[in-house]
Parts: sequence; C-alpha cells; structure tokens
Amino acid sequence: MNKQKLIDTIANKSNISKKQAEDILDIFIDTVIENLKSGEKVTLMGFGQFEVIKTKSRSGVDPRNPSKIINIPEMLTPKFRAGKRFKDEIRK
Repeated sequence: MNKQKLIDTIANKSNISKKQAEDILDIFIDTVIENLKSGEKVTLMGFGQFEVIKTKSRSGVDPRNPSKIINIPEMLTPKFRAGKRFKDEIRK
C-alpha cells in the first residue's frame, strides 16, 4: 500500500473527501515528525511507539573502495516499536 491508496481507504471508510483525508494524513505525519525532532516519543497505544535514538560513531568499509576504512559519525535515527495489539493482529 502506498500513500495514495491509504488516503483512498481513509476517505472511503470515514465518508470524507480524498482531499480531507490527505490533509489529515499530512497533519499526522508532520505532527509525529515535529514531536520526534523536539525529543519526544510518540506513543499510539496498541499500535506502537515512535522515538529517536542516537547511534554511536563507528568505523565501516567504503562501498566504493572496499580496502578503505571510513568513519561513520554518530547520528539521530528514527525508530518504531510495534505495540502488542499490532503484533498480535499481524501474527494471526
């Protein structure tokens, strides 16, 4: 499923226009991103938790030149952990 199919599904199930569904989905995505950027976790009970983790710097191999070792700097990375209901539904 891509974004457009998700918008169509939301519009059909909630009897709203596709434009309204797209606006709602965009607001949701923007809100999650804004909260993660400010250091907050976003928890949707039963669905999951979005958070940002800091990865440590490490060395790696340059894919263009495998004999060269490069430094990979520490960085912030988004992470998602599935909630219990989400996992249980997928496992059925």
